[in-house]
Amino acid sequence: MLLVGSLSLIPYFLSPIPAYAADCILSIRSQDISITPVAPFLNQSARIYATVQPACDQDAEGSVLFYANGALIGNKPISYKQAGRAEEVWVNWRPTEYGETTIRVDTKGEGGEVGDSASITLFIDRDTDGDGIGDREDPDDDNDGVPDGQDQFPLDPNKTRDTDGDGQDDSVDSDDDNDGLYDFEEEQIGTNPKKYDTDGDGVGDKQDAYPLDPKRSKAPEPASMPEPVPVQVPDSESVAAVTLAANEPDPLGEARVLGEVFENGMATSDLPRDLADSSDGVEDGMTWLDWVRGFGLWLLLALAFLALGIFFFWQDKKKRRDEEG
Repeated sequence: MLLVGSLSLIPYFLSPIPAYAADCILSIRSQDISITPVAPFLNQSARIYATVQPACDQDAEGSVLFYANGALIGNKPISYKQAGRAEEVWVNWRPTEYGETTIRVDTKGEGGEVGDSASITLFIDRDTDGDGIGDREDPDDDNDGVPDGQDQFPLDPNKTRDTDGDGQDDSVDSDDDNDGLYDFEEEQIGTNPKKYDTDGDGVGDKQDAYPLDPKRSKAPEPASMPEPVPVQVPDSESVAAVTLAANEPDPLGEARVLGEVFENGMATSDLPRDLADSSDGVEDGMTWLDWVRGFGLWLLLALAFLALGIFFFWQDKKKRRDEEG
């Protein structure tokens, strides 16, 4: 009976001894974990501190492991004295995940035995404009002067609103609503440059003949002009004529003949190009300008010959005077 009891104790002595079984416990609590800065931003350098309190009756060594959302970010060795003071260890960290993050710190004894574990949770925010205020608390994340509630692109300092979604910010887009009318044109006619269809009748402002009247949008059809009806002189009507005496001259001369009358009563005009007029002294078909041009040519020739005659006469007279002298 005693032998059986002694044999039953053998597995107990052969089994692994936990860290606390050696009278050495690495104690850590949630309040022993801290971060600098307290609320780091996404992709901002930070440092995690952990204060470990050993409770040992002998000198020993161990390690402290740091995790962020379950991923190991650092492993720091630690050595402690018998009944020693608390030890502080730290690791550098750069958050790469936006949102809630759990930081966990585990301790291990000298032989790898798992000791205490503690964790804290914090929110990793962005600081888009770099003003030191997280986007969740910052009323203007991109620092463009437009509050986030009014900013279509709160994280882009170069864009505030793109009404028509063409990739151009309204501040540089000449047609904000892409209705085919420039913004300045819409301001002139009274339509809304931010609305494709100002009156909401389903027709775009450019195609709408009445863009401010939701009850109509089409322009009225233009009134058609009646085609002219030709007027004809009936065959039975007589044509007025002028009767002159046999020897009486016609004061109108050839100008009286202005056309012919056909059988259907319609007349056509055929005015002579040159009317005879013997009272002006110019032949028919010749203008005063033509007459002056012709006469002027002969006048120039006559003056030229006269000048030559005077020249030779003067030369001859001079020659005789020289001979007599």
